[in-house]
Formats: sequence, structure tokens, C-alpha cells
Amino acid sequence: MEQKKAERKRQEQLFNRFSMYINLMPTFGYQRIESNTNDNIIVESISKISAFSSDRLGIRAEVGAETPIARNLKVFGGLVYYQRKQTIGFTEKQVDSTYVVVGPGGEIIIQPEFVYVDRSFEYELKNLGVQIGLNYQFSKKKFLQTLGTGFEFQIALNKLSKENQFKGFTENPDAYVFYNLYYRLQYPSEGRFKAVFQPTLNYSFYINENLNAPFYVKPYGLGLNIGCTYNF
Repeated sequence: MEQKKAERKRQEQLFNRFSMYINLMPTFGYQRIESNTNDNIIVESISKISAFSSDRLGIRAEVGAETPIARNLKVFGGLVYYQRKQTIGFTEKQVDSTYVVVGPGGEIIIQPEFVYVDRSFEYELKNLGVQIGLNYQFSKKKFLQTLGTGFEFQIALNKLSKENQFKGFTENPDAYVFYNLYYRLQYPSEGRFKAVFQPTLNYSFYINENLNAPFYVKPYGLGLNIGCTYNF
């Protein structure tokens, strides 16, 4: 009985302590790409990338603190850095030439002839931001499992390259807000250093949507983080 009480007390101390943390997680990112219907560029198709392609790979780093507010519930907050670079290929439909035909009523009709040109766009994110959220933790033997949710406010650090300016693209939005929902599996359940496996569902929207590109890249959907965390 005394041994069980000591174990329960040790678990209480594990769950109910203030801690600082550092997370470093390479991540496979997902997003939805939408054509811009308000420009003069016709996007015929966008190249598909496999779910776990290295082209989707980015890096995410977090530093912050968490403190308990209930038995298994902790609030956390801190800084987050996210970086990702991806070449997005697409096929553009261009007018190659035109010819004139006479319609049934004698009207003049100008008909275009199209060509299809393969193009690409370097989509790069370098964002720095703050985050706040809640973690619900439950432990099972060797693994520490967590359900978490939170919000992030990120600002863009990178500007558009001269090469992409020449191609007629403009820079990414200056700021984003993200909502995240994730499941985190950590091993071992105790100790300062842990390996992390974290599928994440996130949704984002722009603070200022001023793009003038053939399509919009909306970084939301399912992501996968695999990395490590260190608690002080």
C-alpha cells in the first residue's frame, strides 16, 4: 500500500511541475493550392507531390514553458520557428496564336490556339512566431501520450527573391494565424530527453492576403512531426 502511495505521489509530481522545453522536429507539411482566377495566367494543372516526399520536408523549432492548471492538464506558451522550401511545378496555358473565322451570321470570331508551358515557383516560408495552448497528458508505461491544441501567430522573415519577382510572382503574406490540434507520443515517458512522434492537424489564415501569384498556397491540413524534446 505504501509503495502504491509513493508511486502515485511520484506521478503527481511528474504531471504537476513547471518546466521549460525545447522541441526540434523535422516535419512533413501539407497545404492546399488554389488557382488565382483574378489574373491573366491560366493554370492548367499543378504537379502532385507524394505524401512523404522530401519536397514536403521542413523544420520546426520551439522553445517555451508549460505549467499545470489541473491534474493532467497543462498550459504552454513560447516561441516557434518554422522553415520550409518547396519547388511547386505547374503547367500554364498560354495563347500561341490567333486566327479569324466567320460565324454563321457573318460575324467575325477570333479563335486562339494554345500551347502548354511547364513552369515552377519557389515557395519558401521562414516564419517566427508565438504560440499558446493546452496539453492533456496521460501516461501508459513506457510512453507519454498527449492530446494538444493551440494557436500560433507567425510573421514572415523572408522576402521574395529577385528571380521570382522577374517571373511575375509576389511575396508570401506577412503574417499568419494557425490553429493546431495534435496527438503527441513521447519516449520514454520520464526523463528530460524524449523522442517525439506527432501527427498534427492545422488550419491557417492570412492576416493580410496580398498575393499576386498564379495560385495561392494555403499551409493547412495534415502534418507529421518527428523529432525530440528536452525539458529543463
